[in-house]
Amino acid sequence: MKRTSLFPRLLRDQSGVTLVEVLAALFIFLIILIPLTSVYVSGVQVYNQTREQTALRNAADFAIGEVMRTVQGASYFELDPVDAEVEPEAAEEMKLLLHILRTKKAGELIPAAEADKLIRELEAGEDIGRLPFSPGLALYTSQTVYAPLDEDAASPVSSGSVTKSLLTRKLYRFAPADSANELVQAFRMEPGYLIRGLFSISADNKTMSLYLVVAPEGEKIVDRDGQQMRFSHLDEIRAELERMEAHPERISSYIRVVKTEIAVANLQRRE
Repeated sequence: MKRTSLFPRLLRDQSGVTLVEVLAALFIFLIILIPLTSVYVSGVQVYNQTREQTALRNAADFAIGEVMRTVQGASYFELDPVDAEVEPEAAEEMKLLLHILRTKKAGELIPAAEADKLIRELEAGEDIGRLPFSPGLALYTSQTVYAPLDEDAASPVSSGSVTKSLLTRKLYRFAPADSANELVQAFRMEPGYLIRGLFSISADNKTMSLYLVVAPEGEKIVDRDGQQMRFSHLDEIRAELERMEAHPERISSYIRVVKTEIAVANLQRRE
């Protein structure tokens, strides 16, 4: 029985596919590929937005925890109002925060009418010390030290010593502190984030409210949906929130505005 090799027969076989068949197969392939690509791209975007929102939440929680630790570590504290004549930049930042907190996309954490009234008072040069909001805290720490009457005394607690009470005062804000001013310090924050805040005290002096604005810091970048992803100043955050008010069904994936209340027992309120 004569056997014919399969390989030579395949080489001699001149049959193939037509152009119409190639185009049909390509068309079917694209019909399957395009929806899959769209689903993949959407999934990646949702993942990135979820990751960004989680990072914003963690940065806000870190800032809240830092405020609580700082306040609880002080003997007592009070709100630190800004003098608009001495610190015009701080007063301007406070106005921007009020504008942000009154927007619908920020949840109107401060009612628009109340925020507008405060902004008018700031612009009119009203006594900022009487406003119910402040961008910073003044913390006082008291400690007891022993001062010897005789500088040559061997022991500071000898009979020739006197007890002195030492009170230190430091100002804490979210904005970066001026290195030349040792009295003003910035709360520790997660690197890479623009974080600013305002403080207010309840009428019974038992609760401190903290309003925080958190966003990724850097040069302006826009995602495929047109949302700004990086911010260098509060002006950009305010503009982005106001722009998005035209899209009530969407939320900002790159800006987090929160209000939290902290119970306090060491407040000294200004009269």
